[in-house]
Amino acid sequence: MNLDPGYIDLYKTALTSTRFAGQRIYHSAGIYLEMMLLFVKDKCQPFPWSPADFKNHAYDEDLLAIRNIYKPALEAHRIEAQSRVVK
Repeated sequence: MNLDPGYIDLYKTALTSTRFAGQRIYHSAGIYLEMMLLFVKDKCQPFPWSPADFKNHAYDEDLLAIRNIYKPALEAHRIEAQSRVVK
């Protein structure tokens, strides 16, 4: 199993990489971020560049379960972040 570091939020799953590609966004110190999935209406939507495991929906059930566990905290964080921007 290959476990890449990344993150999940209310809208997407992103993984990190040390290799540049056109769809990856530079973060810092040689690390790039790449969105693997969007969450659309409680379903996982892969991108054309997403690996086969994401395209064949092998992780959908697990990722949606993780998202649902953390959803209250993620929503609270989003609201808090938006309130800081408005001030």
